[in-house]
Amino acid sequence: MESSRQPLWAAVDGRASLLSGDEVVFFDPALGRSHVMTQQVLQALELCRPFRTMTAHAEAVAAAIPGLQGKPHAVRPVLENLATRGLMISDDAFLGRLKATASTEQAPVGGLLVRACDRPQQLEALLRSLAEDPGTLRAVGRVVVVDDSREPAAAAANHAALRQFAGRVDVPVHLVGPSQWDALVDALCRALPAEAAALLPLLQHGTRRPRQPGGAQGRNLLTLLAAGTRYLTVDEDNLLPLRRIPDAVPALRGGAPALRVRTFADHAEALREGEPDPSACATHLALCGATLGEALGGEGALRFGPAELEGVCPSREPLFDGGARVLLTVNGHRGGSCAASIGWVLALDPAQRAGLCSSEAHYLAQRGDPAVSVGFPAAYLARAASISVFAVDNGRLMPCTAPGRGEDLAFNMLAAATHRRSVQLQLPWTLGHLPEAGRDRSAQIAAPRNVAPNVCLAGLVGQFSAELQAESPALRLATVAARLTDVAGGSDESLLTHLREFLVAERVGLLRALQDAMPGTSDAPAALRADLRTHIEANARAIVERGVPRLRGWPEDAGAAECAAAFRAEAQTLADGLLAWPAAWELALERREHWLAESRIVP
Repeated sequence: MESSRQPLWAAVDGRASLLSGDEVVFFDPALGRSHVMTQQVLQALELCRPFRTMTAHAEAVAAAIPGLQGKPHAVRPVLENLATRGLMISDDAFLGRLKATASTEQAPVGGLLVRACDRPQQLEALLRSLAEDPGTLRAVGRVVVVDDSREPAAAAANHAALRQFAGRVDVPVHLVGPSQWDALVDALCRALPAEAAALLPLLQHGTRRPRQPGGAQGRNLLTLLAAGTRYLTVDEDNLLPLRRIPDAVPALRGGAPALRVRTFADHAEALREGEPDPSACATHLALCGATLGEALGGEGALRFGPAELEGVCPSREPLFDGGARVLLTVNGHRGGSCAASIGWVLALDPAQRAGLCSSEAHYLAQRGDPAVSVGFPAAYLARAASISVFAVDNGRLMPCTAPGRGEDLAFNMLAAATHRRSVQLQLPWTLGHLPEAGRDRSAQIAAPRNVAPNVCLAGLVGQFSAELQAESPALRLATVAARLTDVAGGSDESLLTHLREFLVAERVGLLRALQDAMPGTSDAPAALRADLRTHIEANARAIVERGVPRLRGWPEDAGAAECAAAFRAEAQTLADGLLAWPAAWELALERREHWLAESRIVP
């Protein structure tokens, strides 16, 4: 029986230039064609951006343009003429073009790579969860831990846990501990003397940088140890297996992701949410390094058909490019919050905060480290995801990230800048997160929103990357480095102006969300309402005051000149590192197997 489904249509992307009188020239860059039309027809084409049936388009245009109300029958022939001229595309044609991409050869799987640092109890919990997850072990084929511990007792405990783990599993297990880490970096710098000074801040072990927090150096070491491969990566305080978000659909959706957020009575309840998916890690690896067309068109692929396409505006969705490579994938998380700030919790709606706000006492006890589940109800595309990476296609040059907190956001943004035709996939699973006991961030409620310097640098990289044209990853990194050097070369006044503008934008966005949440708090605990008012006042005051723009991690008494100097140093350190990084990555391709052989644990 022939389907009665009406096809969907959408306007193609293009640029319009005024010709004369009432006429314009519409240029279609995809086909390199120019079309002359009236401004009224151009307005109709603009109204046809989302995929809808031709009947729905005619009705929408007739309702919106003066003089055409009640005349969809007169509009439809005009729209059909636009479709004949190639200015509107059907759903079948769009999907066929999206999925008709040549197959690509994916890099081999490099394993599961873990960052660890002074939290042996968390690493032991991760290893127990991994030993009970044979599906993940089969998918990754190897486990590599890089240990950034500063405390000798923690490093020894991590080593002992890994020796025991190696005796329980049938895959190779590797540990790059403090001494091996130092030896590897020293050898790398001897082999690359011209780049050594720039590489050291990116790779030094924690014992050699006692005052600098963050996992950037571990992230960078993982990138070298997995050069030429696809790999999965977690931190020591994560837990496997991945669990599917309740009611999530295995389909790709257009537009910005609609995050699903829930709160719970405690971390244990949050960690149990969703059904375990033993094949999830293999799916991540299958998608990572494929083209988007392959991800949507192959066996076991994400669903993306006319039902998912309805309402999508292809002219405003440049990421729907079948030839774009899936550069990395991310999950949501469940358990303890992975966010560095607490303000977003105060902006949750009543359904989202229900588990946190079961009583006044429970809210007060949990507000500093709420039990949450945050994830995606379907798959979504991003140019640069804001959540920590899970699967990485490191088969071609991937960047370093910047030292300090916020390194994972910076990595995602730099990865997007490195590869022009790439996307990042946000998928409907959650990764467990079990932070150390006693973590409390409630003191942030009385202060305005603040973020690490890397968040500001990531924003700059995003601006720069939108303008890049080069295909070469190394050349793209060099161009970003040049732009960062230009920023670092600015005056104190220009840097301080940028920092102030950046902080105002961050605080305005949060303030709007907090104010929108206020009307829905009538039934919330009194303490939450008080915290919400306090955080609103702190951010509103900071927006109008012209204070010193101190980013998170800088001294609380730093003056304006010190803040300008600190940001200049952060930008220049990253710029120098980006220039040196391609040589380090190429050397890692040669030495990776040797490094792994030296680090293998024999149970």
